[in-house]
Amino acid sequence: MKRAIPLDSRMLEPMRRGQSVKFAPDLRISLRARLEAFVPLLAPLADTPEQRRAAVALAVTEAGFGAGLPGLPTQAAWSDDAALVLTRRAASLRKHGGQWALPGGRIDPGESAEQTALRELAEEVDLHLGIESVLGRLDDYATRSGFVITPVVVWAGRADQMRINEAEVASIHRIGLDEFLRSDAPILEPSRHGPQS
Repeated sequence: MKRAIPLDSRMLEPMRRGQSVKFAPDLRISLRARLEAFVPLLAPLADTPEQRRAAVALAVTEAGFGAGLPGLPTQAAWSDDAALVLTRRAASLRKHGGQWALPGGRIDPGESAEQTALRELAEEVDLHLGIESVLGRLDDYATRSGFVITPVVVWAGRADQMRINEAEVASIHRIGLDEFLRSDAPILEPSRHGPQS
């Protein structure tokens, strides 16, 4: 059974016509409304020390000068198209070094997923946002590496002062929403072999 996703089809229409979705107040309003109506699936947490809760931030921001990656568009001038923040983890990290990631990490005792996502944005990319920037949650995702991850969608503003925390992050990239919504974009789907990693 397919579930409704927190994207309004009217938001996607410009992309179907070859235009980008702008980072604008109407996008924020639409995302918030869709996320408020969306009931995320919560993954059960096994009662074992091997399974831990984590949260990641899907930070919606402006595309700026682009992703800064081969094969993806770059902009000569700052773009106000909507984008998500993606990082490359520092190669020196003991776990998952060098992997692509959304800013995030383990949920500390007494912390909510939202608080964790905001804390990790501040720690990893020096982006300090208040709780009012949280738009909502998406479905939990269980990994083979023992985490149950809660994605938290946040409105990150222009985010033009982000800086990497070199202990955790090798690089920061702004990936346009149109890249995630291409027909050939990879989609994570449930596997009959168990959760994805």
